[in-house]
Amino acid sequence: MDRKLIPLFAFSLFTQPQDEYFHHQWYLRNEGQTIRRDWSEISSYPVPGIPGADIGFPFNIPSGVPNRRAKPVVVAILDTGVDVGHPDLKDSILRSTECDSVGNIPPMNSPDRDGNGYRGDCAGYNFASNVSAEGDNQVHDDTGHGTHLAGLIAGKADSAGIRGISDSIRILPVKIFNKYENPNHPLRPKMRMMERIQKGLEYAIRKNADVINLSLGWPSILDSPRTRELISLAEKKGILIVAAAGNNAHHTTIFPCSYASVICVGASSVDGQLAPFSNYGGNVDVLAPGEHILSTIPKKITPLQFDQDGYDYKNGTSQSAPLVAGSAAFLKSVWGDIPLREWKARLISGASRSFQMDSETASPSLFGGFRLKEALEWKTQPFLYPSIKELNTVEVSRKDGSFSFPLKLENWIPSEKMTVKVRVRIPDAVLEKERWEWIVLPTETEKEWTIRGQLNDPGVTSHQVVTLELEYGTRSESFRKELVFALNAEEVTEKVLFQESLDGTKLRSVEDGQHWSSRNFLQVQDLTATANSVTVYEVKRENVVRLFNLSRSLDWKVLSISMKGEQEMVIQFYDPVTKKLINEIWDVDQRKQVKSLDMVPDGVLFRPGKTTQ
Repeated sequence: MDRKLIPLFAFSLFTQPQDEYFHHQWYLRNEGQTIRRDWSEISSYPVPGIPGADIGFPFNIPSGVPNRRAKPVVVAILDTGVDVGHPDLKDSILRSTECDSVGNIPPMNSPDRDGNGYRGDCAGYNFASNVSAEGDNQVHDDTGHGTHLAGLIAGKADSAGIRGISDSIRILPVKIFNKYENPNHPLRPKMRMMERIQKGLEYAIRKNADVINLSLGWPSILDSPRTRELISLAEKKGILIVAAAGNNAHHTTIFPCSYASVICVGASSVDGQLAPFSNYGGNVDVLAPGEHILSTIPKKITPLQFDQDGYDYKNGTSQSAPLVAGSAAFLKSVWGDIPLREWKARLISGASRSFQMDSETASPSLFGGFRLKEALEWKTQPFLYPSIKELNTVEVSRKDGSFSFPLKLENWIPSEKMTVKVRVRIPDAVLEKERWEWIVLPTETEKEWTIRGQLNDPGVTSHQVVTLELEYGTRSESFRKELVFALNAEEVTEKVLFQESLDGTKLRSVEDGQHWSSRNFLQVQDLTATANSVTVYEVKRENVVRLFNLSRSLDWKVLSISMKGEQEMVIQFYDPVTKKLINEIWDVDQRKQVKSLDMVPDGVLFRPGKTTQ
């Protein structure tokens, strides 16, 4: 192994911290600090910390760790911009030849001196411009969200402020949000949201970023082939994308987290548990601290929870993602330009399996809590990744409860010929076959099987938790993934008696990921010329009873219909005009709406000044 000395810029990572506010950074070194968790807008309660429940920030040089990359690693932050003059960040910003003679950002209408198509992009670019439809070079942060992420990654290690993962990392600010996101505001961005994300991804790729941090998300209804193309292009170029899992306290499918190539990060807390707001489950790769996180904000913004200008606490998986993105950047500075899959394997293979949930529900994440020290010291070895993040719905035959779905394993680090033992279990089903052996050759990059079986009760159409067990080399892994087992709609209409005629191809199961209810509910969505209609049914033996119908604005999009209790159902809409999520809670026994909650959803749909993510 190459045992070159670690240079001074890397050594600073491991020195004992002298930063003024380091004792507030429990996520780097948890000594049992107590935080306060909001109970409501006016009350909170203490949460005692557990020593060691952090990211395993290494303060001593691990033996055998080399340095193989001479130039700084670049992390692109697609967010609300960055305060590039912040004392803890000004030396960590990636600057170009477009800067003026003293390194400042030139005026907005400056010429494109380097010919890259982005005028005056001295320190990143702003696609959320309210002046130019093409964007501009003014990346100032008007909400504090993006600056907070930058501090977690590259805050300067000195005697003041806070410190990030490593101040040798360079931050590329890519502004895609501003504080005027309301579509009726006169200063709103000229470019549409998803176009901004796509332009931001394209810019980060063209600027040769090593890591892209996406502390944002969008529902499947906003996903597009163009976005997928850019995510795929980044992967082909060896760029690692890290994304936040979302703050819905649910195993919600949110993009880009659900992309197989993206490292998805959920949030943990000071007590070593899943943070109460964090999304979780088989679409989340790892967890990292995300509650009561202190970092940098622009000095022009008044802190809400901290008593010093330029710093504040924030909560959310938005804070978890940059801790992993910054750690990934440091890994690359240490281990060099290793292949992307080996880089990702090193990043997640050292995760701790200390986070547990009820065995009949989804795991908090696929691999556990992220640990930087273990990732640094991990010895290269065979590594298989279960490619199951985009597997979400399984269609079930009403006739006999039969089903099938694909299972794919990716061989991230090829090795000598190796035997892999695979076992799949589903509690409420009998599988045609549940054990396999795969003799992996060094040239094989993936293997796919078709899992076939029958549900014990064909009338069950809620979630099933699938357990995947792997044994190979010295590893023994167990993964849990929640899947929606939905009845085949056409077969349902043939076998059960409805009180009315309807198009069976539109019939879908109501989700029940936590097994709240023992009952079986179905729903039909229909668009008329004037409204968006939802009808809910209950299956009782061979009869189907209509419970209620509701009609909402034609513009509203139905995102999900799921159970939140034995008789409480939540119907979630998205209003593109107000950019809000509307959660209508219905009592299925009383057959009426009992509550309605409006909220601003994560990431691309959020108002940066109002979100906790």
